[in-house]
Amino acid sequence: SDLLAVVQVDVINYDDTSLGEEMKDVSAQIQDAYREMLTDEHRHFVDQKSQGDHLTRLVTMLEEHLDTTKPQDEKLFRALEVLEERVEDFAEDCKVLTAEVRMLLGKSDKRRRQSQGVTSLKKEMFRLQ
Repeated sequence: SDLLAVVQVDVINYDDTSLGEEMKDVSAQIQDAYREMLTDEHRHFVDQKSQGDHLTRLVTMLEEHLDTTKPQDEKLFRALEVLEERVEDFAEDCKVLTAEVRMLLGKSDKRRRQSQGVTSLKKEMFRLQ
């Protein structure tokens, strides 16, 4: 019994006259504009003006795409900021807990150090705040 595991599949579209995949995250208008740019009549430029027009259409298409995705990007950025804050709070809580445990579980002579440990813990907690 043989086992086959496919870890990754890379697909390259060598046909530069077709999209190669469906662009689900862009509007139909942008897809149509891009398809039109791939046609033979728009692929070769007679002069710099036609080349400039083509580049202008590409820039417009990219601007429309950025305008469409901007709200999603901002929402994702806000979510990442919240997550970053939570991780920072968690890291701070871990530091406090680690300091508390070190103070409470000090060395083997427990009775002698217990009062010192509590005092040290209080000082450390005030310092951390």
